[in-house]
Amino acid sequence: MENQFNTKLFERIGHRVVLTDAGCAFLPHARAIYAEWQDANHKIASFSDRVRGTLIIGCNNHIATHRLPSLLKTYKDQFPEVDYNFVFRTSNEVIDLVENHQVELGFTSLPREIPMDIAVRKVWKNDMRVVLSASHPFFKRKNDIISRLSNIPLISPEKLNIYHDILEDIRKYYSINSKIISNINMLETIRKMVEAEIGWSIFPKHLIDDKLREIPFMKKRFYADLACISHKKRELSRPAKEMINCINIIIKNNPTKQSKNYNIFTSILII
Repeated sequence: MENQFNTKLFERIGHRVVLTDAGCAFLPHARAIYAEWQDANHKIASFSDRVRGTLIIGCNNHIATHRLPSLLKTYKDQFPEVDYNFVFRTSNEVIDLVENHQVELGFTSLPREIPMDIAVRKVWKNDMRVVLSASHPFFKRKNDIISRLSNIPLISPEKLNIYHDILEDIRKYYSINSKIISNINMLETIRKMVEAEIGWSIFPKHLIDDKLREIPFMKKRFYADLACISHKKRELSRPAKEMINCINIIIKNNPTKQSKNYNIFTSILII
């Protein structure tokens, strides 16, 4: 490429290679060309009866731990020739990866605003509950719940994370004045900090065990929609299309849950 353009695109610094200014300028065009080439390959491959190739999936850590394995087991039983390449990121980063054609499918908790070119299929939902460590002294006291909770730190991710938004909704709705410990962007890390009695947070009801205890003061329910996303303008590979077919079956078999997802209180969780 450098010979063709008669321009230096890369700087060789020791064992490192970095882009020059010209290389940075060409990069979005290179990505667009590569995406078009992938689309052409996927379109031709769709004429084959065999489903094979590599499926590139972006996923947040919560879905990767608690939802994705069972889906992949069902999928792999049907399509054993498909290989996988995973990219684990926060939900916002997964959306960016899909939007920039760097992964075919993304599994993410849904933010309140989705880019126009992103297709969304809501697959699961989490019923979020306010929790503390089961051993926290909070539960031995008898005064007002909100007053007690306001004296305990709130563990929250950074502001760009929708998980932060739902916690802000709860704080404002119930006038909870907790000090905030922020920038904790992984749900499992938040869980460990809550278990260690560092503060309170929210957690999916179905994952609450004997180390966590719900604080049952909320009359309003807060749900998190977990979804599979793809790019509307991208020609998906045959493995990606078959994955979406598997997901559509899950959605079809849970119509009640899915319909509730669209009518529930607008706050949703991401992490």
